[in-house]
Amino acid sequence: MRSIEPRFTDKVVELNEELILLKNQFEELEKIYKQLLIEKEDLNNQLNDRSIVVGHHSASDSNIVEEEVCMVYFL
Repeated sequence: MRSIEPRFTDKVVELNEELILLKNQFEELEKIYKQLLIEKEDLNNQLNDRSIVVGHHSASDSNIVEEEVCMVYFL
């Protein structure tokens, strides 16, 4: 019985070390994920800002633009 205990103890220690490594990796990946979410939001905001500057319109705005163009032709 005593010969079995050290093997189990060694295995528990080994698994605990592996668990600590996995936990550290998870925490690092979680930090990277949060940073990527922030960068994604920033890029989406920049893209939305550019869309406004370029003059992209919604579907309802396109009807207004077409009406204005038609009015110019009649003048």
